[in-house]
Amino acid sequence: MKPCSLCGACIAVCPTKALSIIDEKIHLNKEKCIGCSICKKVCPDMTLTKDINIKYSAKAKTRLENIAQIAQNGGVASTIVYALLEEKAVDEAVAAARDFNAPRAISITNSSDAVKISGSRYFYTPILQEIDFSRVKDKKVCIIGLPCHIRAAFNLEKLMGVKFLKIGLFCFKNFYLSSIKNILESNNINVEKINRMEVVKKDLKIYIGSSIVSIKLSELKSSTKCLSCKCFIPFEADIALGNAGSSPSETTILVLSNDGLKALEVAEKYLEVDSNVNIYQVLKMQKIKEKIASKKKI
Repeated sequence: MKPCSLCGACIAVCPTKALSIIDEKIHLNKEKCIGCSICKKVCPDMTLTKDINIKYSAKAKTRLENIAQIAQNGGVASTIVYALLEEKAVDEAVAAARDFNAPRAISITNSSDAVKISGSRYFYTPILQEIDFSRVKDKKVCIIGLPCHIRAAFNLEKLMGVKFLKIGLFCFKNFYLSSIKNILESNNINVEKINRMEVVKKDLKIYIGSSIVSIKLSELKSSTKCLSCKCFIPFEADIALGNAGSSPSETTILVLSNDGLKALEVAEKYLEVDSNVNIYQVLKMQKIKEKIASKKKI
């Protein structure tokens, strides 16, 4: 199989369960494959939407203390999920689990579990693999992911006749967990004790107890599909979130649809919101990523 962004959409949609992830690569069981090409129709690496209509922009941080203690920047993504579940605006949320030792997706239905998706993990996680279409057809489901996850979720909506609330995260690039683990283990560092990760300029900062380990981003391995991706902003999202354009303790919010406006309205009482956000910094990062990606060859 060709290199991919490991979003998990093809695994979720395959009618014969012919696809799986083995050693951080998509594996095809040719005996099970019936050649229906549904996997290609949902693949985010084979489709691209570039239109963007920003209906509202702001920066914010959470009012929830339990999320603030462990969240990345303003903790807005997990706070919105908390609010949507608490106010019964969605039935379920699917996201990357707060697990720094394995790329694991998680589905939550209780607002108190929003802490289980807080913080950032800078490695590929097949979030969409968690979706069971026999279960979500008649439910209001929220997807939280990177531009590749959101684009694949958008494709799934069209193909499978489902509707998701899509919360996308700004992304410059992601990494294979194995490359992070290899560097840590070569320095006798126990990966199971990681409690936080963040990217600061050209370094990945890894927090282990009271210690901080810095790894140069240039030392980490990324998928070639990831390196050629032109999306810093998740264009197909209802709400796009990230730190660009805000202070380190805040999250930038771009609302891109009417569904996104409704979701933010539900969450607003759980957030401290400030409309003074540097949206031009976000657009600048988008342009930079486009420029870098255009130089990459797959």
